Amino acid sequence: MARNKIPVLFTGYPQPNNPFNGTKTVLDYGADPTGSTNSTAAFQRANAASLDVVLPSAIPGTPNQFRLADWTPLDGTVVRSNGPTGYLTPYVTSNIIVKHSSAADGIIKTNGKKSITLQGFHMKGVDRSLPLIQGGGDNITLRDITGYEGFCGYGKIDGTGITMQTSYVENCFFGNNIYGMKDLIDTTVEGGALFSNKTCGLYLGAGASFNNINTRYEFNGNSGGGTDGFNIQMFQANENIIRGTVDAGYLGGISAISCNNFLIDALVRRNGRLNSGTANQDCHVFLQDCSDGLITLMSKAALGDGGVAPTTPKYSVWIFNSDPAKNSNIVFYGDLSGNTVQDFIETGTVKATGIRNMTMTRDKPRIVTAAGAITVNSYDHVIFANKTVGAATTVNLPASPTAGDEYIIKDAKGDAGANNITITPAAGTIDGSGTLVISTNYGKARIVYSGTEWNQVS
Repeated sequence: MARNKIPVLFTGYPQPNNPFNGTKTVLDYGADPTGSTNSTAAFQRANAASLDVVLPSAIPGTPNQFRLADWTPLDGTVVRSNGPTGYLTPYVTSNIIVKHSSAADGIIKTNGKKSITLQGFHMKGVDRSLPLIQGGGDNITLRDITGYEGFCGYGKIDGTGITMQTSYVENCFFGNNIYGMKDLIDTTVEGGALFSNKTCGLYLGAGASFNNINTRYEFNGNSGGGTDGFNIQMFQANENIIRGTVDAGYLGGISAISCNNFLIDALVRRNGRLNSGTANQDCHVFLQDCSDGLITLMSKAALGDGGVAPTTPKYSVWIFNSDPAKNSNIVFYGDLSGNTVQDFIETGTVKATGIRNMTMTRDKPRIVTAAGAITVNSYDHVIFANKTVGAATTVNLPASPTAGDEYIIKDAKGDAGANNITITPAAGTIDGSGTLVISTNYGKARIVYSGTEWNQVS
């Protein structure tokens, strides 16, 4: 007679070959995995017993849910899901930590704490009143964390002046908060995404210092107004580095006001999706009174995203000047295509100085229709003189050119024979003469600065 087979029973997670089997979890200290009651005291007991605070595994699709209120881990604590992590693995999605119902409570506080690591779980606020991870701290590490519906996913307690310091954030996703991340000091963010946050994805204020590598900023600013509504907003923030994809910001891509010593290296597309038409918006990059910056942009053709058509911004870069000492020494590289009106626009009470378009691929000329002289900006390249009312025109070249600067001036109205266009250097000569005159209809002049004088090359 055949022997009876011993049935193999499904015993749930973790599996016998899981290396984390036998590890005590917060359940062993009384945490409620249904989310019905406050588990803060249980997490405190688990932390008192061990600096390795472990969240249990669960059957995928049936996540554990824990409610916390202002839990402050001990120095050196690691809070992790029970298993290998990685965004949207079963181990990450098996645990959700939820803000307790009191509006006065956050979820996790790191005020004055050191060397805390959070890894591999979801966080969810209730009323967007406080950050999901809040306070100040030193050497804080986040890996594979997602956070929704807080005041911000990671950052300061608004109004306290306490900021997150010396942090490393890897492969984290923060969405549907007021801010994705806010006011970080000595923080490196690598990978992940900030998306669909109400005011902006990333806000850096005075004193913030931030190094960002390959992060996506998408669809942020969906309830912004005024200066809000950008994917990234920097105000009086110095020495910051932004690298990543900046896509579909509601009012614009990146806003930098009164910032110094910064680097932006970004793929930009579909920003200004509201097509607000409001001054200083509807652009990939907006700069006001900034100095000493290096900006490299790569623009990608826009695709439909449900925004107000067209889904490309009107302008690639908008420069606004109110301080004569600012908006200086800004260098642009890359591609400024991907706009519907103009590559650069400059407004304000004073002109920018030292703005350099070093190797920028430009797809649209500057078209001048207003009466009066035309003043060439250092970042211009092609200028079409197309006056609404025909008149002789003087074109004034920049005062402090550098070797290799090139400008093309074109009679786009077709009346230069009667209304000459006279190109005048601020100093020096053009091919030994004090001026260069375009006197044929639809004529043009291409001039390049040699380092000592201007030369016409075609």
